[in-house]
Amino acid sequence: MNNSTLSIALIYNHSEKLTKGEANDVIAEESVLLTNEAINKALSTLGYRTASFALNRKTLLQLPANLTSFKADLVFNLCESFEGESQLEKNIPSLLELLLLPYTGSDAFTLGVCLDKFKTKKLLSAFGIATPRGFLMEPHRLADLPELSYPLIVKPNFEDGSLG
Repeated sequence: MNNSTLSIALIYNHSEKLTKGEANDVIAEESVLLTNEAINKALSTLGYRTASFALNRKTLLQLPANLTSFKADLVFNLCESFEGESQLEKNIPSLLELLLLPYTGSDAFTLGVCLDKFKTKKLLSAFGIATPRGFLMEPHRLADLPELSYPLIVKPNFEDGSLG
């Protein structure tokens, strides 16, 4: 099979309006658009047949039909969230797996574990991989707050990368 007969679909998260979240969150969402354009251009230059599909609540249900009519051989998964919610990222590979389509990036299970920072920390520790001391602060356990000393890092448990 040569490049011109391979159809590669690119999917990316795209909110209707990029105004929610902090300025860095909006910049990160906008960068997905630029990444999609750059990858699409590179694949097209190499002779692959490409199409891009923006995913949001309005377009998600159309995705299976769009991928089928495009006859996608591979899906380049650029989704790092869904409608601004990083916890929903793992559902995109799940959908692609149900459609029996090969895709780039991590599978749903891996994303589900990795998006839960504390679960990942416990898993790494169980395999003897050293991680900094830490604890999960849950709102209903504020009275159990351990004594803290500086320096320290506070991170949202379910945010992706440096967002949030």
